Amino acid sequence: MVAVSPSGMQCATMQEEKEKTSIWNTETGDLIIEVFDVYAYGQVVFSPDGSLLATCDSERGLRIHNMATDPPDVDIVWKDETVRVRTIA
Repeated sequence: MVAVSPSGMQCATMQEEKEKTSIWNTETGDLIIEVFDVYAYGQVVFSPDGSLLATCDSERGLRIHNMATDPPDVDIVWKDETVRVRTIA
């Protein structure tokens, strides 16, 4: 999965086989941060203003990362054992 921030300055890639989400600087190609939190069927999406990054997967639910902090903090985590998150928009 790949998501580009609204400003075009950052790109998030989700690598399910390595269980991580990577945030990249699109101008320099430099890695900003890696978050190891991904399991099967993952999704990644930026908020419309680019201040938040949402990640979800079938095992750990939904996480909202605050992109204004360095490194991005996980502000909200939601998980329900009876519901599997498959997609976010």
